[in-house]
Amino acid sequence: MHDDTAISYLQRSLQYLIRPGNLLYCGLLAAVFIALRLLGDERLAGRGILIWGIVFVFIALFACKMLDSIQRLRYGLEHEAVPYGLLSKLTPGVAGEAAVVVLFCGVVLLLLHLPPQNDSRELIAQILAVALYVLAPAVILALFQGEGLSALFNPAAWKRALNDIGITRYLIVLAIPLLVALFLVIAYTLLVQLALSPADQRSYNSSSGAYGAPPVVYAIVALRGLILTLLVALPLLYSAWFYPPPPETLDPEQLDIDESELAHINMDDALLAELNRLKAEEERLANHHRRAPPVDLNLLREADTEGMSAEEQRNFAGDLTQADVLIRQGENDQAIALLEKYTDGMHDTGRYLPAYKRLHQLYRRQKREDEMQMMEMRLIEATASGNPHSYVTIHQTLNEIADGVLPADWIYPLAQAAASKQHHDTVLALTRNFAKHHPEHPHIVDNYFLSARTLAKKGDLDKSQQLLQQLLKRYPDHTKATQIRRTLELLQQRSAHA
Repeated sequence: MHDDTAISYLQRSLQYLIRPGNLLYCGLLAAVFIALRLLGDERLAGRGILIWGIVFVFIALFACKMLDSIQRLRYGLEHEAVPYGLLSKLTPGVAGEAAVVVLFCGVVLLLLHLPPQNDSRELIAQILAVALYVLAPAVILALFQGEGLSALFNPAAWKRALNDIGITRYLIVLAIPLLVALFLVIAYTLLVQLALSPADQRSYNSSSGAYGAPPVVYAIVALRGLILTLLVALPLLYSAWFYPPPPETLDPEQLDIDESELAHINMDDALLAELNRLKAEEERLANHHRRAPPVDLNLLREADTEGMSAEEQRNFAGDLTQADVLIRQGENDQAIALLEKYTDGMHDTGRYLPAYKRLHQLYRRQKREDEMQMMEMRLIEATASGNPHSYVTIHQTLNEIADGVLPADWIYPLAQAAASKQHHDTVLALTRNFAKHHPEHPHIVDNYFLSARTLAKKGDLDKSQQLLQQLLKRYPDHTKATQIRRTLELLQQRSAHA
């Protein structure tokens, strides 16, 4: 059984890619890359539209096959043989749209590479290539979802696809193949330097192509074609694991079961007993679901639901509801198991804050110190990032945490959050010894200015004035120097009238 992890998906993508049905089309694309390098730019310059038409046909065939394989993975057909045809699960309409998209993108990039070339056109081509890589998963999903050719130019379609995949998962879709590509490019570059002599390298890099070069150059060119094919195919297949499954297409009204077909089944006592047991279990589950409380989306009032699809919101709210029921029933372990899936590295703290807060309380009840401290750090990070709902949970922790433990960049936003709640002791605890631990940090003045104002609010005017005077002496040119000076004057006036 496979793990549903990013690395496992990478392994399964590679295994699926080398299935014979996919390998044939990968071979076609590799042949294109190899032929283009052997011929070189000078030989290709006079070949006209015909050769590029053939190239685009091969690339379009490859793209359609990859889309068909993506659909097969979405349908859960990973372990079935990959057919050699293009349309086992891909509809002709989507295949045609994909071919048009490939043709359009190819023509644009080709035109940018036609002579006379210049730096600006090369830069535009590079930007377009990066944009295509970044948008490809969203565009492909939009094609599958029926957006048509507008998927290539419609930001709203990209956003819907991004929401269906999830922002974090989308970044993983982009990052993992990119890391693989980086590794392969570095390894290939080193191999070229080691395997080819200076003369062979000139043949390999010649604008007239590598045709007629020594066999070792042919081998390097062939390897280059295979690597380029892998770099094109892998991101496509890898994205399939992160797409939502296609909607159910089975029409119950079209099912026509002839009871005579079941007549040969021997309904002995054991089979009847098993069928009765399954029926009773089905009825029990149905009754349980009928009694289940309705989904309350108000449970998400502290969650950052921007970017969440409606289905994700319902599922999350439903799990929170079920967790609350389990907690009331004393089934804390079951509640923890239900909530922990929302607090891994794949789920943003701010987005799934209600799960984090519930888990924090459950860990505290069970005295699971390590898990509780880890949860507190995630909640502190969320507060430092501006989440307005997480502070109340970690207020006491901020009072107790030792100096210099928290990242320096977190201190000022945390202190601001504490100041907004009039938690003066927390502000002072956070800013204490900040300059000692972070002597060059740009927030030194901000933190100590906030600390001075907090001291003043607590009535300790002398300490507040001393701190403000030290700030003016050490940082006379700081952008807040005027505010500090004005605050000091007001405090001195207040002290004079006290």
